[in-house]
Amino acid sequence: MSALTLPRGLRNKNPGNLRPGSQWQGLASPPTDGQNYLVFVSDHYGLRAAALNLKNQQVKHGLRTVRAIITKYAPASDNNNTAAYIAAVAKRLGVGADAQIDMTSPATLERFLRAVVSHENGRGDYYDDGTYSRAVQAAL
Repeated sequence: MSALTLPRGLRNKNPGNLRPGSQWQGLASPPTDGQNYLVFVSDHYGLRAAALNLKNQQVKHGLRTVRAIITKYAPASDNNNTAAYIAAVAKRLGVGADAQIDMTSPATLERFLRAVVSHENGRGDYYDDGTYSRAVQAAL
């Protein structure tokens, strides 16, 4: 797959499709693309930012379910099919949409991150296990 046919999240090394709002480590110069999505200098920094953002949905905002986290992370007001996103992540985690989850658990955070990367980019196998694990460890 050529760079031009990769999903935006992969082209930008921002597989969570984060937008500006925090001063993330590893931002490129310029830090955004033409659609106001962040651009990172490496896949590691983009995955780390996505993992940290997801963890912070619980740590900083008190959100403890897939439904609560995804509703904030990917709101319908940003042209997301939030209900489908919630269902996809919950299915990948093997939990109900309203089940309590612990985003400070490395295993849970990594599974959640993989589900988000898959949903945002069409599939989640762009990165190997070590890349995901290092990003999650850096986020914790």
